[in-house]
Parts: sequence; C-alpha cells; structure tokens
Amino acid sequence: MIGNHPSGNAPINTNVKFVIVYEKFTKPAAVSLSNQLSNKFECTIWDKRHYLANEAGLNNKNRIILLNEDLINENLANPSLHSDQIVPGMDYKREGNMIGVVYNEVKSPKKLSDILKENWGKYAAAIIGSSVLGIPGAAITAWLLTSQKKKIKFKLYMDAVDVLAKSKLQDILNG
Repeated sequence: MIGNHPSGNAPINTNVKFVIVYEKFTKPAAVSLSNQLSNKFECTIWDKRHYLANEAGLNNKNRIILLNEDLINENLANPSLHSDQIVPGMDYKREGNMIGVVYNEVKSPKKLSDILKENWGKYAAAIIGSSVLGIPGAAITAWLLTSQKKKIKFKLYMDAVDVLAKSKLQDILNG
C-alpha cells in the first residue's frame, strides 16, 4: 500500500514501517536515519524501554533497526550470523526483519594506538602537567582517550546511518 507523504511530495510505502531503536549515545544517529527514511517509509524511533514495552505488537511489516548494543547482543546473538561492513568500523547483522548496526573497533579506521601516536604530545603533557599539580595523570589521560574514542565512534555511527539510508538498506532488504 502506498500513501502520501505528509509534505504531499512523495509517496510513502505504508506496507513497511521502520522502528529504529536507540540508546542514549546513538539517539542522534537514530534521528538522522529516521529523517532520511521518512521520505519513503513510515518511520519511528524508540528507546529500549519503549521497544520492550511494544515488542509483542510488532509484526513482519515492521523492520527493526537496532542501534542499541544491549538489544543487538540479546536479539542477534545467533553465532552463525555474520557481520557485513557498512563503513570501515561499522558493521551490521541481520536476521529476518531485524538489522543491528554495531561498532567494530578492530575494523575501525582509527584505533586507540593511532590516537596515541597522533596525540602522544597532548597525553604526555597531561601526565606531566597533572603530576605537577598533584592530580593523577593517568585519570586525565584516560578521560582524554575516552573522549576521543567516543568522538570517533559517534562519527562512525553517523557515517553508517547515512550510507545505510542512501544505499545499503535497499540491498539489505532485498536480501
């Protein structure tokens, strides 16, 4: 069944509804993916709590895209499922009408060792400076590394949902 898009411009395929499930960290990526898909499909985003409360009411017309690592580990745990790359550092797993988008640190274009090589001076200065001030340098360095790693992971999620929406999703749905 094809309906009209709320803007009146393009038809929406109402036979397929995408439910994008996010965690706090991935909510911006979920919103971006929803916005990109909403031109062609009926789409909604849910957090884990909302998904679990409504899971029993979902059917085969619903396509579930998980951007929530806990739910991916629970729902796509079959060891025979293999991951395919969306972009370097981001993979997807698929089973039935469910797709899980997962961060793959091993395949990430920027690894922790690369971050250390590129920014060793900043981290050395943090350790030396903090020891002069009497603050544990390891704590500050760990915070800086974690912050940098989160930025990389966030960008990879955003890149992955862009590629997913623009090209990969149709291929995935078609098998």
